[in-house]
Formats: sequence, C-alpha cells, structure tokens
Amino acid sequence: MTHATGGKHPTSADIESLRRAARARDPVAMAALGARLLVGFPGDPPQTRDPAQGRQLLEEAARLGHAEACATLAAAFGSGNWGVARDGQKAFAYWKQAALNPHDHLAHYTVAEHLDFGLVGERDPHEALLWYMKASEAEPPYGPVASLRVGRAFERGEGPVSDARTGSDTVSDTGSGSATMSFGTPDPEAAFYWYSKAARHDDPEAWYRLGLLYEAGRGVPPDPLEAVACYERARNNHVPALRRLGDLALAGAGGARPDPARAFALYREARTREPEATWGVRACILLERGEGVAADPEAARQGLAGLAAAGCQSATFYLEHIFGAALDPHGTKDPEAGTWMEIARKGIPEAQHHLAYLHLFGHGVAEDPHKALELFYEAAQQGYAPSLHALAERHASGDGTPDDPVSAFEWYLKAAHAGVAAAQTRVGTILENGGLPGRCPFMGIFSPLPWYELAAGASDPGALYALGLLYAKGRWVETDPSRARELIGQAAELGHPLARAWCDGECGAGPDPQADTVGGADGTAGGGPAESPDGAREAASDGGTDPAP
Repeated sequence: MTHATGGKHPTSADIESLRRAARARDPVAMAALGARLLVGFPGDPPQTRDPAQGRQLLEEAARLGHAEACATLAAAFGSGNWGVARDGQKAFAYWKQAALNPHDHLAHYTVAEHLDFGLVGERDPHEALLWYMKASEAEPPYGPVASLRVGRAFERGEGPVSDARTGSDTVSDTGSGSATMSFGTPDPEAAFYWYSKAARHDDPEAWYRLGLLYEAGRGVPPDPLEAVACYERARNNHVPALRRLGDLALAGAGGARPDPARAFALYREARTREPEATWGVRACILLERGEGVAADPEAARQGLAGLAAAGCQSATFYLEHIFGAALDPHGTKDPEAGTWMEIARKGIPEAQHHLAYLHLFGHGVAEDPHKALELFYEAAQQGYAPSLHALAERHASGDGTPDDPVSAFEWYLKAAHAGVAAAQTRVGTILENGGLPGRCPFMGIFSPLPWYELAAGASDPGALYALGLLYAKGRWVETDPSRARELIGQAAELGHPLARAWCDGECGAGPDPQADTVGGADGTAGGGPAESPDGAREAASDGGTDPAP
C-alpha cells in the first residue's frame, strides 16, 4: 500500500482509486488493495477486511511478478495468519519469487535460512550461502548475521572461489546458484572482509571473529594488540571474547607482561555473565596457585571437579596429574616433565599426550598451546583415544588453534568411536541441538539417543544427565518422569553440576546439557523476518516446518 498511498492512511477516495486500478489489472494496485483486505491497515475497522478477496488479488499480482505481493503471501502462508492455512512449501515458493527483487534483502535472508536449515525440502548450504551474500545488505539484525555466516563459510573453506567479496552474479535470475561455482578452498582474507562488514554494525560476534583472525594471523598479519582491541569491542555482549581477553592477559599478549590479576578479573566477569557456569580451567589454576587472586585450593578443586564431571578432559588431567604439585618458581623443567620428554621422544603416545598437557598448562615446561597441539596430533595419529578427544576440545575452544566447530566435531566423532565416553556424550549433544547448521548435511537426522546410551553405560555423568532430560521432555523417547529422575540423580551423585542443580530444584526442568555445543550458536533456525513497511510481514515465516531437533 505504500506504493499507492505514500504510506499514509488511505481515504475512501484512495480506496476507490485502488479498486478502479485493480480492476484494470494494475499489479501495484492489486497488491496494495489485496494487502489491505487480507491484513488490514492500522485503524481500520474489522468489517473492512475481506481475507478471501485480498488473497485472490495478491495471488493475481504475484502472477504478474509483483514482489511485494509475493512477500505478503509468503508471510501469510508461513505464519498461518489472516485466515490463510499454513503451508511451508507455498511460503518458500513465494519468498523465492519476492527475492528476485534485488532490493528485497529481507526476502534474500529468508530464502537463505530456508535453504541453510532445510526448513522445507532438502538443505542446500551452497545456494544458501549465495543468498546470504545478497542478504548482507539488509539492516540489522539480518544483514550482519548474513555477513557472519558468509565469513564463517569462507574461513572453513566452504565458500565459492570466485566473487568472494561482492557476491555479484553468484545467484542467477531464477535464484539458482551458478553451476560453475567452485567450493572448498579456505579464504581467510574473504572471511576478514565479511566479518568487517558485520562489524560495521558493531556486531559482537563479528568483532570476536576478527580478533581470532588477528591473533592467528589468518587473512591479516598477526597483531595481538589489534586482536585485544577487537575482543574489547565485543566484551560487553560476548562471553567468549571476555575469556579470550583473560587468556591473552595471562599470556602477556603483544609483548606485555603477563597479568594474572587482570586475567582472573576477566574470568570472573565472564562467569558473572553466565551464573550457571563453573570456573574455567585456567581460572581454577590461578585460584589454586594464588596468582592474581587469593589462593583458594578448595574452590579450585571444586571447580575442576565440576568441569571434569561435565566431560572436560583438560580438567580431569589437571586434577589427576598436576593439582597440588609443587611448581618450580623459576619455570625450569621439573624432573616429572623431563621424564615425560624423554619418553615422548621415543614416540610413546601416552607420554606425548601427557607432555602436551604440561605445555598447555605451563607445568614444568614453557606454556605453549601450539606445541601442545603438535603433541596431541602426534599421539592421535597413533590412534591414542584421549588425544583424539583432546584435539576435539582444542578445536572447539580455539586453544592453540583457531576455533573450528566442524573439525571439532570430526575429532569428537573419532574419539567417540574409539570409546571415549565424554566424546560420545558430546556427539549426542551436537546431534540433539541440531548439529552444525549449514555445514554437515547429515546433522539433525540421526538421533542422539544411541550415543547417550553408550556413554551412560560407561557411567558418564554428562550422558546420564542428557539422557534424563530426554526422558523428562519426551524427546526421542516416551516421557518417563521416574526414569528421568533416576538418571539425573545418578549424574548428580557423580558430581555433574547441572544435574545437582536440577535435583535441587534450582533449574526447574534443567537447562539443555552442555549448552555451549560446538556450532550450535551460528544462527537461529527460525523463519522469515518479522517486519515490513506495509505491515504485511509481521508474522514469522518459518515455512511451516520446525528445524530438525
């Protein structure tokens, strides 16, 4: 209606003029009048609406190629509002028609999400990526989110080789991706471009991603100070950025002196933002050693025990091999580290794995996450299961390597097949939470139940807790409150912090297990945007199909 009335409330003369133009098959008039009859205009009395006639006019305008009519119908079929039966297939078809308008970036974004998450039909992450490129011109929040998803694809080697930055000519007039496009080559420079585009809107995730690139020297020269500046821009709304600032303060980024006090303050701030979380491993180490904070070994032990019970292998190793050990104040090699070095040089995977953790924590040897990663790889190449799991944790956290949820899942899967119960639990959690959206086609199809049951059989607390929640919620199993209480009670007895909270009644039905699942926050699998200048897109347009659980 904006096209016909200039955005003001239409008078009787305006309406009569629209009717005359609509009878003359003017698509603009048919779309404006159809939207008014279907949706209504603010201040209109209810009797002025005629949903059946409005839909008929909109469908005729859509057949004549009017993009706004297509968008209005897409919103109607997607939401099931205004007397229109919900139909995801029709909604998606109309969104694709609307997206042919080069300026309708909200339609571009909606088409991208439908393809990315497979809301109707098969998923097509490559074509989704090309639509995200077009959608990146939209206003927040959709434009920055689209830019982030494009950047992540390029960083992981899942973006097109050509037109990496502009996205021009990558979607044909019919909305299909070009058959000559080539995918599969990592392009951190293109990723930097797309993250920078999202950061122009002060998006915290974009600043965090830029910080990771500066820190690792990927796509830009390495610059730890610039990395810190990026993390600072994100810190108010991004807990991982706070934790990364803490890690860099502890390591002494950019030639600065290590500052344990600042590091612990940042870790404390991160924990304050997530009250249900326990201390991280590095914060617990500072608590134990009394570096930057008054020593509190018992609080450190409890924090590490909670992390270990939740499946954190780093915390388990520290508790079993390092906690309470006397440290050399001069940082020289202690006899234990020297012994492990000698054995590791002989290619013994257990020694390589142990020495890797000593490097990770700086215990008796220089702290060196990159050296730790190399040693984990050496042990993993020999099939050593704990190192397979350790590599998954490193890729998930970005400790010693840029965080990469896809690689992390691959290592978790290898460790799970090797019999690591905590890895089996994590694989189940990733599947339960929908997997890695837009990345792995098989995600969201397989049930997490077999993985949870396998790990629960080994008395893994995280698996017992997750399996209990499935019974509590009736997901993949019949609802069974008694069985849920039994399983979660077992997890609580083994020290799982969320299970204890659930049993204490502090979390009601309990939060989802390991809510920081790898890849699970790349984006929402919701439907279309909920705004339009004509008020015709005010409902969600999720295509009538919920994303895979």
